[in-house]
Amino acid sequence: MSYVYLTEENVKLQKKGGRYLVGRSLEIVMEIPEETLEGLVLIGRIQVSAEAMVSL
Repeated sequence: MSYVYLTEENVKLQKKGGRYLVGRSLEIVMEIPEETLEGLVLIGRIQVSAEAMVSL
């Protein structure tokens, strides 16, 4: 299980399939499998997609 801290401005968190994707502009910075995510901390201006919000 893992905790993720998103602190970089203007990144986007979205969910596709069984993974959370963290990206900036058109590039994916990190992929997190849904079953390993235990906690998520958002600091600053972070966009969260509707599908990710419902899943969280």
